[in-house]
Amino acid sequence: MNYRILGRTEIKVSEIGIGGEGFENHSLEECEALIDCTIKNGVNFFDVYNSNPEVRTNLGKALSKYP
Repeated sequence: MNYRILGRTEIKVSEIGIGGEGFENHSLEECEALIDCTIKNGVNFFDVYNSNPEVRTNLGKALSKYP
């Protein structure tokens, strides 16, 4: 995975990210599988905004096991 510096920070983020809309209409288990796969492959940039509270809850639970 290639990484870039985010703006004027010293934070390195993956060139490939994942957005919140991709989690719509998916179960917690499916969200966890997607998060696990992306992290396993070096993705560390997540745009997780979604107006659906269930999606936000699922994403929070899926991401909570990662520091």
